[in-house]
Amino acid sequence: MQIRLSAVLQFFDGYRRRPLRANEATFLVNLSPAQPVYKQNGYFVFSNLNPGNARIDVLSPLFLPETIEVSVPEEPGKYSVYYRVLNPARGYPFGASPTALRGKFMKEGLPAVRERILICIPETRELLKVAQDDLEAGGARIKLFSSMQTWRLPIPGKFMIADRDESRRELCMITGAPDKDNFYPVSEPLLYSHARGSPLVEVMEFRTAADGAFYIAVPERHESLRRVELETPGICPGKSWTAELERGRETDMGVISV
Repeated sequence: MQIRLSAVLQFFDGYRRRPLRANEATFLVNLSPAQPVYKQNGYFVFSNLNPGNARIDVLSPLFLPETIEVSVPEEPGKYSVYYRVLNPARGYPFGASPTALRGKFMKEGLPAVRERILICIPETRELLKVAQDDLEAGGARIKLFSSMQTWRLPIPGKFMIADRDESRRELCMITGAPDKDNFYPVSEPLLYSHARGSPLVEVMEFRTAADGAFYIAVPERHESLRRVELETPGICPGKSWTAELERGRETDMGVISV
């Protein structure tokens, strides 16, 4: 049987910022069990998928479930590449009680199902800034100035480019270390151009469950974090909720109606 490469997915542990291991997740493709080939550094290779759109579900006792809609090219020799950060579930081997947050979103009396929750980490605002004048929409890499050593940055990771023009603010996933000219790769082409000096703010992204509930464990690198703001751009854009955190404890925000 001829093997036709279809999609490559790279997964990272969002709590300890390391590549996923081969035995830490199982997969469904269009709701049927699948066995991708594991490659070093968290790559899972899917072959012989039908061209077109496919749904890949990521299941694990350690991480919250993830669903990825992938596009399988029709052209021979071409394949899609996706990057995702997986967030820890309660079954994750934390080693000690994590600083965590839980609650439930309801919309018009019904659970807000599979809605995105964004948490910005304001302490990271000065870590990275755009360092080029010609950063245009469609770019697949960004030249950045870093105020700390590269190995200490929360990369791979998701960031909001906090452009002064709020209409141009967008999320991007930085997938790896910079090259010798300080260009960082991003997972998808940028939607907008951005001004030099625009800061990048680290963002954690979660989704609600089928009953609208959410569980958020703060990564160990942010154990000193004491206050977070939640945003739900899909159901209530422009509004945020603040939660006070207590180290080593799980804070309950209760039911949030929108």
